Amino acid sequence: MNDLVVGEMTWVKKFFSSLNWHQMSDVPHWLQSTLALAGLLLGAGVLQWVLRATVGRLLEQLGRKAGGPLAVLLHRDVLRSASFIVLPLVTHIGVRFVPHLPNTAHRVIENVALALTVLVVARTLLCALDAVLAVYAQRAAEHGRARSRSVKMYVQFGQLFVWLAAFVIVIAVLSDKSPLIVLSGFGAMSAVVLFIFQDTIRSFVAGMQIEGNDMLRVGDWIDM
Repeated sequence: MNDLVVGEMTWVKKFFSSLNWHQMSDVPHWLQSTLALAGLLLGAGVLQWVLRATVGRLLEQLGRKAGGPLAVLLHRDVLRSASFIVLPLVTHIGVRFVPHLPNTAHRVIENVALALTVLVVARTLLCALDAVLAVYAQRAAEHGRARSRSVKMYVQFGQLFVWLAAFVIVIAVLSDKSPLIVLSGFGAMSAVVLFIFQDTIRSFVAGMQIEGNDMLRVGDWIDM
């Protein structure tokens, strides 16, 4: 991951260093900044499309033949969701090289791009959890384990945790504060949060009791 970020930063530096800004001295600064931002977004969009059309398809084909954790990581939905990280990530790295950009605008664009990156990562994790369900159901059907235990409850709890973590991090990034400060501010809202997610919490606790005591399995009949 670090090598990928370093490579993208080197690419961005080469892109802006190849532009001769001294020859554009007669052009207003705001126009130079606008053109640089447009070029950055266009280049990031093209890079995203190229990676998705080449590397993404290759990894997707490998995922169809792979098994175990690779079948989840190289799932089609996971790869498609992960491909959208290129645009905000390159924008977050390259905006610092845009000339004549005010500090306020630079900070806003950088924070928004980072928040979008966090959302893409969260969306990718959600797709990975959905892929876990799909792969688990497929493996259970292939081996004839129709009465195997369900993992849907754990997957849903993981998705809820991912959404909450992404929400806190995005708020912290947009407000330019530490996530710990944001969490401390949510302390007074804990009663409201518990009230909103009371059904989810009750379902999770009930599911833990049922799963721990092995009281119910997939395929069992229930009379009411």
